[in-house]
Amino acid sequence: MVNQPGKKRWGEKTPAHAFFWREILSDFPKCKIIHIVRDGRDSSLSLKNARFGPKHYYHLAKAWVKYLKVIEALKSEVSRDSFYEVRYEDLLSNTDHKSREICDFIEEDFSEEMLSFYTNRNPYPTDKDNLRNLAKPIISSNSNKWKSSMSPRDLRIFESVAGPYLEAYGYETVMSHPNISSIEEVLIKYFEHPPKKILSMIKNRKGHIDGLRRLAIYTRLVITQ
Repeated sequence: MVNQPGKKRWGEKTPAHAFFWREILSDFPKCKIIHIVRDGRDSSLSLKNARFGPKHYYHLAKAWVKYLKVIEALKSEVSRDSFYEVRYEDLLSNTDHKSREICDFIEEDFSEEMLSFYTNRNPYPTDKDNLRNLAKPIISSNSNKWKSSMSPRDLRIFESVAGPYLEAYGYETVMSHPNISSIEEVLIKYFEHPPKKILSMIKNRKGHIDGLRRLAIYTRLVITQ
């Protein structure tokens, strides 16, 4: 969240905060909500390589469905004037039009400068990968990566869990009647995913540093009490 002096309004973009929408709405009942939904298979590819979150497509699909169920509950409780939904892929392919729609939704004037964010020499503070992307125009080809990156088994597992939600949001599915056997489900939960998760945790150097910092802060707070 960035709240610079002199700004009339601000925005918050942490996806996980969707799980606290009731609490947020109780404090900000007039807020405007913009939901960007992305093909769960591409979203999972990205999250799988992140330093946090699940590391198996079974659990990634479960997490994507869980998130969308929360969004569905939110949509049922707020007015149409308060909620705007757009597919990530449509935002990539039709950036100008969708950006104008978003501006209309939040009642802000559209400016061409909004699409020239990559010329900003003082970009949003973030990690190196995001900084490299922020220095480029919209990457219109950043979709459908799952077609070349997911194996047939990965696709079967993901679509067996999330197929109905993919279709509900207009995404094509490629597997005919995908399913996971009970034995395979046990193998995934207790033999395939744990080693991937542990390895990811071991490699997560930044997470270790962040954890030590939080521990140091907590220790200082306890000592000063």
